[in-house]
Amino acid sequence: MISMMSSCIRLVTVTAAFSCAVFFGASQASAAGPVFGSSAALNTNAGADSGTDLVPCISTDQLGNWVAVWRSDENLSGAGTDRDIFVATSADAGANWSAPALLASNGATDSRDDEAPFVANDENGTWLAVWDSEESLAGAGIDADIFIARSSDNGATWTAVTKLNTNANVDTGQDTDPKIISEGAGVWVAVWHSTDSLAGTIGADFDVLFARSTDNGVSWTAPQALNSTAAGDVGGDTEAVLAGDGTGNMVAVWASAENTGGAGTDFDIFFARSVNGGQTWSIAQALNSNASSDSGNDRTPAVVTDGVTWLAAWESPDKLGNSIGNDSDILYAVSADVGVTWSTVAALNTNAGSDAGEDRNVVLARAATGPIVAVWESNEDIGGLQADFDILMAQSFDAGSTWSSPDGVDPDAGSDIGDDSNAAIVGDGLNYVVVWDSNDDKTGLIGTDRDILTSPSVGPCAATPLVGCRTPFVGGKGKLQLKDEIPNTKDKFSWKWNKGSETTLANLGSPLTTTEYTLCLYDKSGAASTDKLLLPALMPAGGDCKGKPCWRQQSTKGFKYRDSLRTPNGVTSLKLRTGSDGKAKITLKGKGAELDGPSLPLQTPVLVQVSNSLGECWEASYSTPRTNDSTQFKAKND
Repeated sequence: MISMMSSCIRLVTVTAAFSCAVFFGASQASAAGPVFGSSAALNTNAGADSGTDLVPCISTDQLGNWVAVWRSDENLSGAGTDRDIFVATSADAGANWSAPALLASNGATDSRDDEAPFVANDENGTWLAVWDSEESLAGAGIDADIFIARSSDNGATWTAVTKLNTNANVDTGQDTDPKIISEGAGVWVAVWHSTDSLAGTIGADFDVLFARSTDNGVSWTAPQALNSTAAGDVGGDTEAVLAGDGTGNMVAVWASAENTGGAGTDFDIFFARSVNGGQTWSIAQALNSNASSDSGNDRTPAVVTDGVTWLAAWESPDKLGNSIGNDSDILYAVSADVGVTWSTVAALNTNAGSDAGEDRNVVLARAATGPIVAVWESNEDIGGLQADFDILMAQSFDAGSTWSSPDGVDPDAGSDIGDDSNAAIVGDGLNYVVVWDSNDDKTGLIGTDRDILTSPSVGPCAATPLVGCRTPFVGGKGKLQLKDEIPNTKDKFSWKWNKGSETTLANLGSPLTTTEYTLCLYDKSGAASTDKLLLPALMPAGGDCKGKPCWRQQSTKGFKYRDSLRTPNGVTSLKLRTGSDGKAKITLKGKGAELDGPSLPLQTPVLVQVSNSLGECWEASYSTPRTNDSTQFKAKND
């Protein structure tokens, strides 16, 4: 485990905006990054409900189980019209979801509002959901406290609600916006912000509190102040988030208006570190390098890690020395030393210097493999999105050094008329799911009350082929062969790109460390004989395959990939050979049920592309197969 596989943010207010819609076509994404399909309602009652569904959070255990939670005032299952926490689950990477269900055991009997739900898991069968509530649960009083429930069956059922903050029955402050993270071996850490003075030991301004559990969330330590300034500060500390590497190193990041270290009284991004699994924390320091010179409020931070790189992002109206505008943009900084030091603040959205829309509420996803993915809400008109708020995304394949241009997550974003907000994203390296709340009616299908929408990724390939790929320099010298057998363990795929166009070692990148490769197969079985993606497969960079490196360099001639376990998508080998025109060569083989090969026959012409995360790609088309029946496709390239 390298970071929490969960994502969600705090509710913000949005203003409805309506405009003429135009068709929006998603731009080509870098290879091996997520490409998302059209959005649909996650809450399956969306077509009939009239309540307000807001602030979703989503988590995956990387074992095929996905759990989403949100808050709603829909009177479902006797919940009443107060705000309660609902849950739905998916076993197919977000393609389908169970019916919404009350998560909290007191949902049908309570009368006060539950807010800010968050869900996480330990990748070992334990799921925890936390939220804040003013319900007087077992003497907690009507101030807001932190509630918790546990699941051991992937979100299908949950334990009775209990109080996480052990002082709930005696405190009078407002405890809100909780986040939790698992450090493995039953250890969990929770953070939230609170106006409680902890029996007079800290002030009554908002401070960041934390508690730990060593028994998978059954019991918790007494709340303590995480921000070291809590005893004497007067500025608000809010919106805390966590990331951990699973070995005891953790970083907490939050927004603070405290004038610490000359940061001023505007909100800046602060951080603290723990090297012992959240037991103790370093002094609070400003994370954004411009804290002492900026005047804009930096808010809603997010943080992720892959165990090596730690990346924090947030929204800010600061101009960064007049290099960007004074609209709200997404800023970020990177640490390579477990949060001890951070890079100079830079804009994550690459259009920050020219855009005029508001970019806000960023969240981040980082799986064990694949890029860092950022999603946020914006009313910038990108590619015909118009001025309503839509969910944008960008991704980085080089640990945050560079970012792709902002793009709409939802391919239907250009034709919607509702505002999309409060996005959350999570991924397992191959599959990603984005969720958000929206008042778009999906062309009359779900009404204009706010519902939870979702876009699952369609795999590591774009829905349509990449353009500008290298083609064979000499036709008819390469081969494509697919076999569709029963059982699927006998399926096979073989592709030989021979006599190819010039390819240099620089074009191949660094697959031993950072450059990922993707196989994509298309035929013409789409609507009106358009391209349809049939086979996506990922070959991650680096990695260990049965105790040996998956990738090896073949002197200056190229690289070789071998994985007898066929993870994650059935590819067993890939050979990349450099050369001048007519000399370059690629050979790829795969087999087994992991391949998830297409049903045969195929609709010609068939197109095969291999691409990498540098944006380089190689392709061949097949118009006249020698064999194309229900069990085999065999052809030479055009």
